[in-house]
Amino acid sequence: MSLALTLLVQWLHIVSGVIWFGGYILIDFALWPALLRRPAAEARITFAALENNIGPLMAASGSLVVLLGIVRGTVLGPIKSLDALLGTAYGLTWLTALKAVHEGFFCGVKRRGGVVVAARLIGMG
Repeated sequence: MSLALTLLVQWLHIVSGVIWFGGYILIDFALWPALLRRPAAEARITFAALENNIGPLMAASGSLVVLLGIVRGTVLGPIKSLDALLGTAYGLTWLTALKAVHEGFFCGVKRRGGVVVAARLIGMG
């Protein structure tokens, strides 16, 4: 594959990751605390307005991180076999990152009790 394509995929992967991770930091440490200090009716309106923009951005950036990470490691990267996946430092790091995404995304849904409670407090859940 061409170097330009590899660099483009790598760059998009990193930028998407920064948006995704940074978005969650902003939501958890700024948005929810600010909403919980507002009257419920005002918080509900603000949350609904923000959700329309933040939701698709977070979904798109998170999906791109995962998809481009898989492409970068396999199609454009060194992981072409099970030996490369389990027998190299790159493969093990890639596998660890994939597991971390699994834990954070799929298993994190079960642990989102705090977010659900916060949403219920402002009447959104």
